[in-house]
Amino acid sequence: MIAYAAVGKIALLDRIQSVILDPIITLLFAGAVMYFVWGLVETITSGDDSTKRKTGSNHIMWGLVGIFIMVAVYGILNVVTATIASLDQY
Repeated sequence: MIAYAAVGKIALLDRIQSVILDPIITLLFAGAVMYFVWGLVETITSGDDSTKRKTGSNHIMWGLVGIFIMVAVYGILNVVTATIASLDQY
């Protein structure tokens, strides 16, 4: 017979973060890195075409913004999870 134990709040939050949020953040981070690299390639291969160079520079900038946002979201999630875990001990 299988015994079912109650899942604590912290265990549930940890499972949600590890199963749902972390893969989504990783996928979005990979997309931002690919967008950044695409901008680099576009800028390097544009030659004398200033419009392609401008487009590539915009892709680089927005790729970096996306990378920064993903790192910030990941850090905020870890801080919130650690804070909730420390509050549950009291």
